[in-house]
Amino acid sequence: MSANSFNIEPTTSVQTALEGYVGFDTITQQIEKKLLKRGFQFNVMVVGQSGLGKSTLVNTIFASHLIETKARLFADEPPRQTTEIQTVSHLIEENGVRLQLNIVDTPGYGDQINNENWQPIIKYIKDQHSAYLRKELTATRDRYIQDTRVHCCLFFIGPTGHSLKSIDVTVLKKLSEVVNVVPVIAKSDSLTIEERQVFKQRIKAELAFHNVKLYPYESDEDDEQEQALNEGIRELLPFAVIGSERNVMIDGRAVRGRKSRYGVINVENEEHCEFIYLRNFLTRTHLQDLIETTAQIHYEAFRAKQLMAIKESTQPTNPSPGSAASPHSVASNALSNTNSAMDSPGQVNKDCRPWAKNYWTEHLVGLSLKEKGWDVSITSVDECTGDVDLNQRKGKLLAIYDMQLKLSWQGHSQHGSSMFGTIQIPEVAYDTAMEDYVFNIQVNGGDVKESDGMKHFIRHQFVPILRKKLNGFTTDLIQDYSADLYTGSTPPSVQQASTRQRRTETVAKKAEESETDRVIQTTQLELTYTLRCVSTNDVYETLLNAERASLWTQGKAKVSKRVGSEFSFFDGNVHGKQLKLVEGKSIGEAWRLKHWPKEHYSTVLFELIQENEDTVVQMVQRGIPLGQEEIVRKNWMNYYWKPIETCYRQGQFQPIAYNNPVTFSTYSLMIILLIVLLIGTTAYLVSPFLRMH
Repeated sequence: MSANSFNIEPTTSVQTALEGYVGFDTITQQIEKKLLKRGFQFNVMVVGQSGLGKSTLVNTIFASHLIETKARLFADEPPRQTTEIQTVSHLIEENGVRLQLNIVDTPGYGDQINNENWQPIIKYIKDQHSAYLRKELTATRDRYIQDTRVHCCLFFIGPTGHSLKSIDVTVLKKLSEVVNVVPVIAKSDSLTIEERQVFKQRIKAELAFHNVKLYPYESDEDDEQEQALNEGIRELLPFAVIGSERNVMIDGRAVRGRKSRYGVINVENEEHCEFIYLRNFLTRTHLQDLIETTAQIHYEAFRAKQLMAIKESTQPTNPSPGSAASPHSVASNALSNTNSAMDSPGQVNKDCRPWAKNYWTEHLVGLSLKEKGWDVSITSVDECTGDVDLNQRKGKLLAIYDMQLKLSWQGHSQHGSSMFGTIQIPEVAYDTAMEDYVFNIQVNGGDVKESDGMKHFIRHQFVPILRKKLNGFTTDLIQDYSADLYTGSTPPSVQQASTRQRRTETVAKKAEESETDRVIQTTQLELTYTLRCVSTNDVYETLLNAERASLWTQGKAKVSKRVGSEFSFFDGNVHGKQLKLVEGKSIGEAWRLKHWPKEHYSTVLFELIQENEDTVVQMVQRGIPLGQEEIVRKNWMNYYWKPIETCYRQGQFQPIAYNNPVTFSTYSLMIILLIVLLIGTTAYLVSPFLRMH
């Protein structure tokens, strides 16, 4: 009998009755006894800007003082510049059950405008998966691996009542890919019940629009009771909560809450907030499932990606024709290679960190771009930290790296101002897709307008050039070192280095194609704005004249007064087509933002109404993607009407006077007065000479 034909799995299973008591029904008691002896572990991460009561809520959930507040104590205390990941561990016990509770705090996130301090949070979560995988694959692993993987992330949303900030949407989407995310509306007592419900629905719509997957997830494996329970939880998300570590007296009994001018708030009263639902969800119904889901979904996805990366980087150097390995054998080889990392006699390891620093200095310093009056150039590689290893194992090459880069640059604005700063890339890694790389740009010099312009220039024009340079690292690393490491007859091929890039491009293309098939839920926006001492014809000209538009957009503008013509403002971030033009009265447009779903346009109608010497603009916009209306409203105010008003106030363009009775009558009266004044002055000067003669 060959080894391949040997099978120990039974082909059938027969239900057999017992003739007496055996005792294996005590297995659950045996498991419980062991688990109680060993205890349990639960890792919770809290994310949100300072002042939202993260520490207070965690302390309230677990009825203990576990973490201190990290909020700023004084208004003039500067916000944190970085996200400092801090972990606090507590051993708590309840009715003989011991729980090792690890709370991961992220002070510094969300405390600044244009905050980009979320990247260390994602990296921390991935690092815990990576640490667990290394322990799991080591040849002499521990019987019980210390689990530091994050089981639940409580994401705190401020009670603004409007919509999510764009940074929050970005971070929620990134977090949902690597951890179980549970959003909560903090300090919900600042909203009325009606405001709270509207806010929750708006957040749900935004998250659905951006395809953010929240815990608990839908699963066919759940029974009807579990599905009903999870559906109820999903209906409650995001939980509207209030935290309090103090006890107040209500009807002679002490409860968790606080007093306000409206009365006593009881955090455990479901009519006041949803704290009790959140606590029961975290501790009484879904604690174990959160732990299991972390292991079975998020960690398994991470593990599979790592092993796939190993598979791509460890292809046999001289495969014989027709001897392609099966997926099972490839995975087995990858696993065996990883397990033998410390003691394999056929393994050669090379620490390439010095080479990497020289490589980046050689390839990035001097990299420059000059375009449309802006210029930028990399002057130095200030930091290159992390790990860069190239391993040769049994005729296979494996490149594994995870670096952080910090580059210094200098350049000039369109107006000639000297500027300088840094570009930080928190993660350059072998298993991270190129489009997921993050570039944190810091700018010094110039005024606010020049600083924003330079940051935009670097991000949209220079970063794509940087990405191309970063993309060649793996191939160059293997080419430079393969001759030194490889112990066989010929160096390995590096064609597999671009495999991940091709797969990424394919996935991106499929995602783009599927986007057009999505049903887009939309809403509408109505807005009224008054421009003082301006005629309707003048406003009409300001919106449709390219020269004027370049002033209020502070950039190149494409627009004309022709039905069917296309317009483009703000470097193409706003673009569309003219649908209806009635001079001095109305404008109809097909209008979209660049980041909206492909080929999706809204319709905008401007009605220009003259009231005395002012123009009232009444605007109706239909077809806005659901959840975007507040962002669009702010864009109209901050990028259209206020800049236009500023241009008029500063006299950057002069009013026109044709075809408007109000403007015409005003100008006519001024001319008549000037003529009368001129005649009177002339008569006064000439009359003495007339009397003399």
